[in-house]
Amino acid sequence: MSSCPILPSKSKRRKDQEKAGDGLSRSISRRESTTSRILKEGVYIPLPTFFFKDTENLDELTISRHAVRMARARVTGLIVNDLMYGEGAHLSRDDRGIVTRTVRHAIVRAGFLQIPIIVSCGAPSARETIELCHDAHASGGSYALVGAPAIYKHYYDTRCIAAFFVDVANSSPLPILVDTRPQDDVVVRGTVGGDASALATDELIHLVTGHPNIAGCRLSRTEMARATRMAQATTTAGLACLGESAGSTLQTLIGGCGGVVAGMGNLAPRTCVRLIELYHRGKEEEARKLQAVVARAEETEAAFGIAGMKSNLQRHLSYGGLPRRPLAFVDGGSPGVEEMMAVENCLVL
Repeated sequence: MSSCPILPSKSKRRKDQEKAGDGLSRSISRRESTTSRILKEGVYIPLPTFFFKDTENLDELTISRHAVRMARARVTGLIVNDLMYGEGAHLSRDDRGIVTRTVRHAIVRAGFLQIPIIVSCGAPSARETIELCHDAHASGGSYALVGAPAIYKHYYDTRCIAAFFVDVANSSPLPILVDTRPQDDVVVRGTVGGDASALATDELIHLVTGHPNIAGCRLSRTEMARATRMAQATTTAGLACLGESAGSTLQTLIGGCGGVVAGMGNLAPRTCVRLIELYHRGKEEEARKLQAVVARAEETEAAFGIAGMKSNLQRHLSYGGLPRRPLAFVDGGSPGVEEMMAVENCLVL
């Protein structure tokens, strides 16, 4: 097996693991809520939704196997029905419930009882969003990820957006995470989704820290300045602040966020986990080198989206398949992805 020049030897890595623990095990403690699962620092994976090629029906076996693969790589949490990676815009209400139940049953059977499942519950209205939150709770979800509706966006003012989140938080049986990803970012990436970016940072801080059923927020990869302020405010209040993008993991952690939503973790979960471990152990040079590898691979993902992710899963792991139409096959292969997978394949956690 080829060596991994950017990483220390396997024997040294195994020795380092005895010192691991503190960084990833520290809980982002938060206020009392309706769930017993507490969000911890670490890697959160937005899972793809897998379909049969001919019928486009849900491939529950592959959904299960992929979720367990992530859990065995020691990721901290799983996100299902995500608007980007999970093709949430292509899923019916029944589909969403099936995906959540399938993932929950799979990881419980595999012995991973405490991994939180964050369920994306975005919808065009507050009423439908609340219904999806109830569905998520009934299907085994731990948290609801909620973004402001995109439809009629230009008719909303900040009061409408804030009131939407309060209405949902008041009625949701699950604690909610506010998804702040800007609408222009979501549109470019091929989906419809929430946009809390219209709220000023002070307004967002007041919203997130002021409601007992809001557990924190998920930030956009482009919001580094906001992330720093949000991280300080949410940490002080005992809430979770999740950054976006494996390729900017170090910047996110340095800014104070406790976790990273890492789409590239679907391909290389051990690499993404290792990156956070290196940061918490103070191994800055090794962490920077590893992040550079992930960032080069992520450039391909950003260009081709979920179709490219699925083609890479098919190439490297023999599953992945196609997205639902009208999305079509895209060859997401690149030297950057090959480099990252070479590192992933020689990592032992």
